[in-house]
Amino acid sequence: MFYLVDILVGFSALAAAAYCLVLSRRLRALTRIDGTVGGAVAVLSSQVDSMTRALDHARRASSESQKGLSEQTERAEAAVRRLELLMVSLQAAPESRSGPSSVTPADTAQVQAALTSPAPLGGSIFGPSAVAPRQGNGAFWRDTATHPTPATDTPEQADPAPKPRSRPRILRHRRTRGAA
Repeated sequence: MFYLVDILVGFSALAAAAYCLVLSRRLRALTRIDGTVGGAVAVLSSQVDSMTRALDHARRASSESQKGLSEQTERAEAAVRRLELLMVSLQAAPESRSGPSSVTPADTAQVQAALTSPAPLGGSIFGPSAVAPRQGNGAFWRDTATHPTPATDTPEQADPAPKPRSRPRILRHRRTRGAA
């Protein structure tokens, strides 16, 4: 019986040696980088590193673009407010245009109030329908609530076509930061 146990222990030792030999060959093949699985793992690792660097670069570029866009949006909103104030001052001025004395203190107070009040989200500082569409013969845009359309502004008296400009408009393109 002892001989049988010794023979089984010997076979198990030989099986363990064969298993260790196979494992060592597989590990040696994994450590080679010349085109085996180890090479694929190394290539994937380097690609992950390069993609991480590219992602960081893209994040920085997008944050810079966002800052620039928000600055331009703020400037555009300020320009819209100034244009709206100009439109209100044109509406407040009488049609005779007799000079600076034609502006009343109430008109000045209205413009000052519009300057100090912040613009609400989604609308102008004068409300959503403060400026009516253009009517009649090309008269100034009017606030229909305070300045009703005169009887002379009828569709029959309107100009059939807009007059051409005496010289063409020239649009200038601004260079953006980071442009090559």
